Amino acid sequence: MNNILILTDFSDTATNAARYAVNLSQQLGPCHFILYHSFQLIPIVTDVPIYTANIADMRAKTEIRLQDLASDLQLLAVQGSNFEVLADENSLLMSVPMVKRKKKARLIVMGVTG
Repeated sequence: MNNILILTDFSDTATNAARYAVNLSQQLGPCHFILYHSFQLIPIVTDVPIYTANIADMRAKTEIRLQDLASDLQLLAVQGSNFEVLADENSLLMSVPMVKRKKKARLIVMGVTG
């Protein structure tokens, strides 16, 4: 089974790229899709940094959005494909190689504008 890492920021462009990736399963056969979103908490600058949200809350909300996206994409996937969702607060540049290696992704799909 092919592992495909799909990066998303929940934009229309990223969603279109995710659909493209899932449609590849029509040619590749069943795939394991990993939907990934990296978020960053922005501190308020004071003597001691203050974060306006907590990481657990942000992760939970993001995972719900990823599950909703996975449910929509499941309708496009070939039978036997499955979805996994991942969200964290790490830097995208640091996380993608780590996730790719850990999940043994053979393909990374990301949609960008501009």
